[in-house]
Amino acid sequence: MSEHTRLIAAGDAAWLELCALLDAAPPDAPLHARDSPAWTPRDVYTHFMRMHMWSADAVRRELAGLPLDSSSGSEDEVNARLQQEERHRTLDEARELAHTTRVTFRELMLNLTPAQWSTIGYRHADDLVGGHYRGHIQYID
Repeated sequence: MSEHTRLIAAGDAAWLELCALLDAAPPDAPLHARDSPAWTPRDVYTHFMRMHMWSADAVRRELAGLPLDSSSGSEDEVNARLQQEERHRTLDEARELAHTTRVTFRELMLNLTPAQWSTIGYRHADDLVGGHYRGHIQYID
């Protein structure tokens, strides 16, 4: 098993753990600690939908030799903007889109060569290999 396949498999387990927590929570309940943004399960799913999409786009751009898009604002500002932009989605829609975008991103990353993984994929892998998922799991626990 290659390094990136092993890392992605670990991310699969973390994703399933996060989804179980999100699906067990009341749909409109804030999940994070009081000093964190008041995100509901829908907000977390839409957050990862967008992160999967952005990360996949970044990998594709780098593979094509194109410059990366830069986000405007701090991490908190970007997250707050995304939360507002995605408020119209239902929990079911957000869950489905998060899963769909993750599958697309996962397939892209699994198809990278070892050289592409070490030079491009690894830099964008946090939204797939578990680090970002585990951060949100810690917020919820």
